[in-house]
Amino acid sequence: MENVELLAPAGSLDILKAAIFSGADAVYIGGKNFGARAYANNFDHTEIIEAVKFAHHYGVRIYVTLNTLLNEYELEAAMKEVDFLYKANVDALIIQDLGLYYRIINTYPDFEIHASTQLHIHNLSGVKTCEKLGFKRAVLARESSLALIEEACKEDIEIEIFVHGAICVSYSGQCLMSSKMLNRSGNKGVCAQCCRLPYEIYDEDGKQVKNNDKYILSPKDMNLLAHVPSLIKAGVRSFKIEGRMKKKAYVCNVTSLYRQAIDAYYHNEKFIFTENMDYELHVLFQRGFTDSYLLDDNDNKHFFSSSRPNHLGVNIGKVVKIDRDDVYIKLTHELHQFDGIRFLNKNDDGLILNYLYLNDLLVSKANKNDIVKIKCDFKVKVNDEVIKTSDYLLEKSYDKLNNIQRLGLKVKVIAKIDSPLTISFSLNDIKVDAESNVCLEKAQKLKSSKEDIYKQINKLKDSPYFIKEITYQLDDVFIPNKLINELRRNLAIKLDEERVKSFKRNKSITNYSLLEIREALNEPLVQDGSYIYHQDDKYLVYNVINTSSKYPLSNYVVVSELGALFNDAEHKIAYYTLNISNSYAYELLRKLGYEAIILSSELNLEQVSALSEAYSRRNNDKAIPYYFKHGHRILMYLKRDPIYMLEKSKGYIQSGRDSLLVKRDNDKTLVIEEDYRRDGFDDYNSFEFLDDKQS
Repeated sequence: MENVELLAPAGSLDILKAAIFSGADAVYIGGKNFGARAYANNFDHTEIIEAVKFAHHYGVRIYVTLNTLLNEYELEAAMKEVDFLYKANVDALIIQDLGLYYRIINTYPDFEIHASTQLHIHNLSGVKTCEKLGFKRAVLARESSLALIEEACKEDIEIEIFVHGAICVSYSGQCLMSSKMLNRSGNKGVCAQCCRLPYEIYDEDGKQVKNNDKYILSPKDMNLLAHVPSLIKAGVRSFKIEGRMKKKAYVCNVTSLYRQAIDAYYHNEKFIFTENMDYELHVLFQRGFTDSYLLDDNDNKHFFSSSRPNHLGVNIGKVVKIDRDDVYIKLTHELHQFDGIRFLNKNDDGLILNYLYLNDLLVSKANKNDIVKIKCDFKVKVNDEVIKTSDYLLEKSYDKLNNIQRLGLKVKVIAKIDSPLTISFSLNDIKVDAESNVCLEKAQKLKSSKEDIYKQINKLKDSPYFIKEITYQLDDVFIPNKLINELRRNLAIKLDEERVKSFKRNKSITNYSLLEIREALNEPLVQDGSYIYHQDDKYLVYNVINTSSKYPLSNYVVVSELGALFNDAEHKIAYYTLNISNSYAYELLRKLGYEAIILSSELNLEQVSALSEAYSRRNNDKAIPYYFKHGHRILMYLKRDPIYMLEKSKGYIQSGRDSLLVKRDNDKTLVIEEDYRRDGFDDYNSFEFLDDKQS
């Protein structure tokens, strides 16, 4: 079994290189379009080509995120991007859109694809669906417990999990909050992070609930460093660090910590988490840490960072005196010039310390228990706490990262009298050799030792290689260093070339028999109020959140999530939470036997029309898409309860003018849009449905 992969994020080429030098086995990046982090710097085509070449030189894989939903107008451009990435030798794509999936498996069947967490893979059935569809890897929902992870790893598909970084408070792929409140869809990569806004809480009678902490939807950051051994034992294939929008120092620090923890496990050693490691982890970025999802502890206080939604930094002291614009701080931690600090007051004001004074002298450093003076052009108060939000020297230290030698060579040296010097390098299945142009002579005075030869061959510091094993067939000969160095350089070049040539893709394991065209049913659907009827039978609507993977049997079902996609029901309708957004996703579901497909509620009229026309034109079959016209859409499905302070099962939250119903519902909490109506869709079949009628 392969060792677990450490997968790091990178928002730029500089960060990608630093992540590799910090120990990443793979790096995931985004292009300029179609990624779920549209506001990251991301990579243009020239940078992607360079990134792939650089990473492959060090034996590191590159994955590119194309994990947004695509409307009809975007799909062709996305496929052009796929074509470029395929030819650039990108190792794998991370995707959400089922239409893009369908196009890729038919156009590039040997392009490795990973099922994004945006596909809402939150149960064992979802993992099995990904396996049937031919995904090489499934990225589990962040909400996954250790028990689910252990079960998922028993399936014949690679399992990737998030181990560190920001958490979406809603199940990924099922959040419409940003789309509703600010017209910025998380499914399009432009999430406005409404979960980080302050909210007032009201009970069901409209009475405001006193609550000192306003950021009730803001979760802490995930940190599973302590659980590395149990997750490796579970069989996880890849540990993913969140953070394509984070700074280089953050990515390097977190990657390095998990590298050390992973290596300690495989060396049967205990990973020692030091006080300095703890400081660096906290000062670079964190909202508080939690492992609540993994432990499945249902501890809301352990999960939410409700006092503030931003970087908590490290507490370094308190204001003890103010003299006009001079502010005096007694330190509980060392402080340096150019560090960033913030005062924990009403405004959360902060600054970079361009000037730092101790005993009225300008200094570059102050220590614990010192009282320092700084200049402030905003108001603070005595006893205001002060936190350090950035460490200048720590961040600068990551600019000095050097090459990491990560590929172990088997070296063989043959040095025989009256024969050329021959050296070979072997790396996995690749072997290259080189021999000198001259024959070796018997040593007259000084013969070359194994140590002398090793020293010259080991001058590999500018390459990704190191000597893992070396064997000799050595006569009493003298070998000039110049000769060994020349062969070493030639061998490194030849090995690089052979490794580039050896790049190959494996055929998709898609079960194409599942995608064979099935005849559409001709029996009509009848619309009536909150349900779609089929003749005299109501359809059974499956839950969007189904952690048990158990589905009530019925011949008439509405499928709401990936786990139930391959349902055996005779009559199936696809619900809008499957996020069908283009004609190829629509076509895929028709081929899987769905007689009606309710499109993503984020599509506008023009996009629905384009989808319908494209499908009909391509298949000589009239598309009959349904849309969600009226009802109570669920904006968030939460595994934790932000209104746990309320005794009753429902209440209201309000930010600005937006007031939303929050309701506990068995093993989840729902944030509900009170009234949703779509106008202008009269030419299409409507679907009016209340979400609380699910099975």
